[in-house]
Amino acid sequence: VGGVLARARRERGSAEEDDGVEFLTPALGAATAAEVEAALPSLLRRLDDAQLGAAFRRAVQTHAVRARRPDARAFFFVFPRRSATRRPARAQAKASKSTTDLGAADLLVKLHRVPAGAVPVKRLNEALNVCLSLRDVFGPLALRDALDRMTPPQGSGAEGLAGVPKAFLRTCILAVKTHPAQLAGPVARRVLPRLVDVGVWRDADLWKGFLMYCKILGAGAGAGGAVRSPPIPKPPIA
Repeated sequence: VGGVLARARRERGSAEEDDGVEFLTPALGAATAAEVEAALPSLLRRLDDAQLGAAFRRAVQTHAVRARRPDARAFFFVFPRRSATRRPARAQAKASKSTTDLGAADLLVKLHRVPAGAVPVKRLNEALNVCLSLRDVFGPLALRDALDRMTPPQGSGAEGLAGVPKAFLRTCILAVKTHPAQLAGPVARRVLPRLVDVGVWRDADLWKGFLMYCKILGAGAGAGGAVRSPPIPKPPIA
């Protein structure tokens, strides 16, 4: 569908990059993860919150259904059939490209990594709010997985800090407020110490979010006050 829309825009002489993007939603379930990622800026710019929620749900729907389906290979080994044949590798590869491998956590990570300037920050934050509102899709396990993937590895230093998305701590705060019982502990024990390890105070935006989260954690305002926050480091004087 994306290729058809691109061709239609060229032949119609339309200069608007997002022209017709609202028709992509039904096809997102059959798109690859890379295709969904490429379409994200246009989807965020063109769709309203309700349409965006439907698009996000559709993008991860195929993955969720396939994840719940029993693994047919387990039954194959228990009840082998002489006539059963494996599909050629080329056919398997083609089939894997025809459906999305994009889970809810994958989509959250990709949203955080939308290139700077491609979408206004306000709109990106609104899109993340849409995700958090879809609790049946972006539940605590998906959120925990996504936050874990975006947390810098221990000992990664300045390089690890540079890889942390600007919206990361905002999402941490909202995720923990949404699912305090499930997420307050993991964020306090794993995410915050890793941020300290890479020198979070060196990034003004992340440092502001870090302090805000620690205040919420310490106050216990729906963010698991029983969990002890890590010691707040004193930034070196420049």
